[in-house]
Amino acid sequence: MEKGLKPLFLRERQRLEDKLTTKILSTFKVKNLFIENESHMHGGKSSNSHFKIIMVSEAFRGMPLIRRHKLIYKLLNNEMNSIHALSLHLFSDDEEINKELTISPNCVKKK
Repeated sequence: MEKGLKPLFLRERQRLEDKLTTKILSTFKVKNLFIENESHMHGGKSSNSHFKIIMVSEAFRGMPLIRRHKLIYKLLNNEMNSIHALSLHLFSDDEEINKELTISPNCVKKK
């Protein structure tokens, strides 16, 4: 492998995370954004199967949680063909973040 090149699976994973980040940042005025690939916590062969998004945006002020989720799923519609599970923790800029609610457990079926 050439010096400085990442293995193909790492480049693919990074590209999907970059796509998610780019789409979100180009659509919302974001105060904080954290995207984590949690595929390693689950069984299976895909390195791009499970993601967690924690996001704070003023766009979510006064918006019900289900509407926030629908906005993100609509925005990431094409990427969802590649993602098995997406954990969304979406907060308005005037809400307090409960960090305990954002911790993801390992998959029960992980071997």
